[in-house]
Amino acid sequence: MTSSDCQPQLQQPYRRETWQTLLPQLLPGVELFAQPQNFPLTSERELAIATARRQFGAATLADGKRIAFYEIEVAPGIQLLSNRVGLRNLIARCIDEVSAHAVLAFFVQPGLNSYRLTYAAKESTLNVETRETATRRFTYILGPSESCRTAAQRFAGLPAAAKLSDLTDAFSVEKLNKEFFADFCRSFDLVSKEIRKHHAKWSDAEVECEAQTILDRLVFLYFVQRKGWLNRQRDYLFRHFREQHASKAGHTYFQQFLRPLFVKLSTEGSQADIPGHDLPFLNGGLFNDEYGDDQSDEA
Repeated sequence: MTSSDCQPQLQQPYRRETWQTLLPQLLPGVELFAQPQNFPLTSERELAIATARRQFGAATLADGKRIAFYEIEVAPGIQLLSNRVGLRNLIARCIDEVSAHAVLAFFVQPGLNSYRLTYAAKESTLNVETRETATRRFTYILGPSESCRTAAQRFAGLPAAAKLSDLTDAFSVEKLNKEFFADFCRSFDLVSKEIRKHHAKWSDAEVECEAQTILDRLVFLYFVQRKGWLNRQRDYLFRHFREQHASKAGHTYFQQFLRPLFVKLSTEGSQADIPGHDLPFLNGGLFNDEYGDDQSDEA
């Protein structure tokens, strides 16, 4: 399976049937239950966070390690998209290193299209005495409002004879950070070249400063966007990029969309409002226009 095949499926609202088809294509030794097995919620804390917990299958990986597939219905009012530790605790005790060395858990919530896919693993080592490593917690947010590009690339890159270490790598935050910085450097070069086209009189220092500023702003806005603060859309930036690209009006995303957005985010009052967009005032100077009229209309 390629990442382009996988990504559209990850961008759909959660359906167990979709994953029952997808998991055998990603992992070896998948066994799907005819009927999900309920695991009762026992403590007050668990009952406050979830309404149901059930296992719908498992897989025996190439190294003999077992991974169990769980589906957890999250209670209304719980912040599914930001609550990591509390949700992970619902599945930590399901890892006994006999029937399951790891868990893939799908956290879903009624009325919310996005869902959380969390990987947790536990290993023990024997050296005079048994020492248990800390539980590893890695997670992706999937669904219609997410790009799911990284998750699709990671899942598609799993080998046919996947081991537990391969699955750990697919969720590894450390690898994600390395990929992010590599992508950032490539984007910096591309943005710098584009700026030079439209500002031939600018020095290299000015070009690089402007490229860094634009990318810093976008990185910050992606954080703000994931909080739902940009028009209550977690795909706000890409959604409007797609609209600008489809309009075939030229390279207008920066001038027609990003610059008015920056003005709005740095201006208190209604004079900079963008009709139909629910946007905050962020202040702090990050979005101030340092160049003003020096900016080219073609940028």
